[in-house]
Amino acid sequence: MEQTGLERVDDMKAYVQETSNDMTLDMIAERRIGTIWTEFVRAVQAPVKNLAEQKTEGAVVVSYLRSSVVTGSHVFYIAYYNGEPFVEEEPEAVYLDLRHVFEDAETDCVEIIRILGKKFMRVLDSEKEEIRRWYLYLIYERLGASIKPQTEENHTAGKIPVLYGGYMDKLHWICL
Repeated sequence: MEQTGLERVDDMKAYVQETSNDMTLDMIAERRIGTIWTEFVRAVQAPVKNLAEQKTEGAVVVSYLRSSVVTGSHVFYIAYYNGEPFVEEEPEAVYLDLRHVFEDAETDCVEIIRILGKKFMRVLDSEKEEIRRWYLYLIYERLGASIKPQTEENHTAGKIPVLYGGYMDKLHWICL
């Protein structure tokens, strides 16, 4: 039976990850993380500092919103939680539009689609969008992994932990 619709997306993802003639997905993503990282940290430091100011317990959470990948707005939700993250109904929080930081990641999607065009005929718009979302989620996750992890040793009195991850998803400690 002929593959149609989104059935080819898994094959496309595998192809992009394995391509050796052109740049692989890992090479594209690592290059992009290198350019995004500094701007991202610079953009979130002030809101994190403002939310953590004069707090001795709780945590500040920097979380990406999955819906912002769909809309292309790249909005991050930065909130202070006195208790467990995402449990408080109305935490002290800000929304931060980082569209300017992720512009180049969006253009990477064009390069990825070009690579896919070498093997797959007529890449559908729905497939392009699925690959775009997958790549941007990958960038978000790798961005969090590239930020220096916070440890118990540098978690001193007067400093509260900063956590990173998807909204209502798993989080890990980071240092900004």
